[in-house]
Amino acid sequence: MKKIYSLLFLGLLLSFIAKSQTIMWTDSFINGQGATPAQVTAWNNFRAQLTPNVCYSKMVIKGTFDTIGQVCTDPTIVSAYANALNTVTAYTSPLTNGNVWSLCNRYSGEVWLNPPSQCSGSNCPTGYIIRPAIGGTNPNWGGVNTATCGAPNQRMTFIFYFGTSSTISASACNSYISPSGNYTWTSTGIYMDTVPNSKNCDSVITVNLTINSTTSSISPTACATYTSPSGKVFTSSGTYSDTIPNAVNCDSIISINLTINPLPIISITSLTNDTVCVQTDSIALPNASPSGGSYSGTGVSGNSFSPSNAGVGSYYIVYTYTDNNNCTNSDSVMITVDGCVGINEFENYNISIYPNPTNGLFTIDMGRYNSIVNYTITSIDGRIVAKNSNITDNKIMIDLSNESKGVYLLKLYNTKSSSVFRINRL
Repeated sequence: MKKIYSLLFLGLLLSFIAKSQTIMWTDSFINGQGATPAQVTAWNNFRAQLTPNVCYSKMVIKGTFDTIGQVCTDPTIVSAYANALNTVTAYTSPLTNGNVWSLCNRYSGEVWLNPPSQCSGSNCPTGYIIRPAIGGTNPNWGGVNTATCGAPNQRMTFIFYFGTSSTISASACNSYISPSGNYTWTSTGIYMDTVPNSKNCDSVITVNLTINSTTSSISPTACATYTSPSGKVFTSSGTYSDTIPNAVNCDSIISINLTINPLPIISITSLTNDTVCVQTDSIALPNASPSGGSYSGTGVSGNSFSPSNAGVGSYYIVYTYTDNNNCTNSDSVMITVDGCVGINEFENYNISIYPNPTNGLFTIDMGRYNSIVNYTITSIDGRIVAKNSNITDNKIMIDLSNESKGVYLLKLYNTKSSSVFRINRL
């Protein structure tokens, strides 16, 4: 068994739970009235607080008509947007959390969600716009989930979240190096660490750590073959070793205690006549073993086949059986339904064809039929390879030795009836 080394970090899973503080602007506006000088001042004071040395984590726009709000949780985008609003610099984010966040460098910073273009001339869409500094007499101060020019009475809120402490839940293989790199932990537990974040803010990290094992054992049961978690295929019972990543992507040695059960052996008795006329009544399907399985296929109902329900054509009749080990196997026979003309009298006279399959020579035994008969033999692609008329012999010898191997259709007919039989040329 080869030696497997677990990867230290491949299984690392992190979930961030920020202990947040906020920088918030909120104000109420009245339909048809512009923002007051005090409201413009409040907006500019809000912008002035969005300094670049803050560790931003999230921003939210919400209001009277959207109390939950639209959220951006990408710290890089939130920091860039805070800086753009602070400096009244044009900015458009990539798509994040389902929205594009745009900042137009007019009206002391004009906040847009999903604009048609940056600083678009289409200034009055329904959606999310905040621009309280547009002017003291201009009533088009924006709106949250409403019209944004001449909007209804509403309160609008814009919040930036930041924080300097957090909790992570880490899952590692055998050992874990702390975020600061100062510690190596080898057992499950809760640990504290202090690291600078992307803004060089000192952050206290609480680590809820889970150390995962890198060995395990499984005992699968399969039918005929088994594909291991790594993709190896086994065909016999036994104990095997395999190497795969586990649920947290640790390189793991798997001991497989494998039981392979054989598929049941299916046997179907040959059909007495595998070509029937479409007018024929339902016929009993042949015996199959083991008993207790079921037939399926076009025209099949229980243990019977209905030519009229199936229609003209060739059909596979499938017998399926599941054993006590829940292993399933199947076998099939083919039956051909011919669109015979007239009443199929020939089937009442014990007509037989032998040998079938044949190496070329075969005999048509007309049984009790003692009237004139004609025959035509056609290849599966419709080519006539043999025919004869006005035959009164009880036994007819036919030679297909010069024909290619394959399936041929023998049609016996006279002015009153016809039957079609399938000949297998080996």
